[in-house]
Amino acid sequence: MSLPIEPALQALTRRLGGVLFSALQAPTEPGPPLLQAPAALPIAPALLARSHPGTAARQSAQGLYTRCLAHFRQGAQQAAVHDDIGLAAAYFVLANLDALHDLHPDETALAQVERQMRHALRHLAGWQSAPLRERQSAFEQLAVIGVLVAESAAAARTQGPVAQAHVQQAARAYLVRWLGINPDGLTLGPQGLALELAAA
Repeated sequence: MSLPIEPALQALTRRLGGVLFSALQAPTEPGPPLLQAPAALPIAPALLARSHPGTAARQSAQGLYTRCLAHFRQGAQQAAVHDDIGLAAAYFVLANLDALHDLHPDETALAQVERQMRHALRHLAGWQSAPLRERQSAFEQLAVIGVLVAESAAAARTQGPVAQAHVQQAARAYLVRWLGINPDGLTLGPQGLALELAAA
């Protein structure tokens, strides 16, 4: 289930954990939402499908990832005209934390974490100046993987411990690769995410 991340994008987002850590220690006003016009054609589904062997498998995977992206836009994003990278990042983090720790976050938690991720992305060196295609790819990958993990975790809860362990392994890897921090140190409370110093 673990999917690849573009090398340039991974180098950028792996620094996000340090910025997020600072944001959680000294929260400030996150500023307006990080909105961008969607790409004319989706980027992430074909990109993520490249890791699957064989034409038929790639086509099937691309269809799945396209559906996940549409699900995010029509559900969490409520069919907004512009894509919201802060919301996609929050959804991604909460989906993976839920898979790891069975948190069942609600809409209030999503809104709180969106503000935190918005602040972190706004202060991430190189994010604002990154090409629009890279930022759009980041949005789509976060949205696709977030939905995929959420749906996989829900299914695994009905399939038993082995299936749950498989999804948890993938969720942990996603958080480490995207944030560069130990997900065991992340907790969810009334104010959103918190990061334990010993596990950062």
